[in-house]
Amino acid sequence: AAGAYCDVTITLIAQWTTGHGAVVLVRNTSAVPVRWSRLELRFPGPVFSAQVWSGSVTQAGSTATIVPWPGGVLQPGQTATVGIFYAAGSGTTPAKYEVVCAPA
Repeated sequence: AAGAYCDVTITLIAQWTTGHGAVVLVRNTSAVPVRWSRLELRFPGPVFSAQVWSGSVTQAGSTATIVPWPGGVLQPGQTATVGIFYAAGSGTTPAKYEVVCAPA
């Protein structure tokens, strides 16, 4: 589910018989500057590797939660690359995601 201020784009960058890799971006879809505070991704299988820029990630089974470091504000229409995830399973992108954004 996308928030009222942001959306998420997930692009497949690699796929093999037992898993896949995807790059994740957060975009400000509003007309005001926003700060995203959390992004949760639920993959079809366990996450076995994550590389996140400008934030920290915690992983538990098939769920990865990203919390950005303080100070990151997205201007209207601006996109931030969150990171790259490698996960098991035949799905090509996370099965579900939730992003939390609010006006800065």
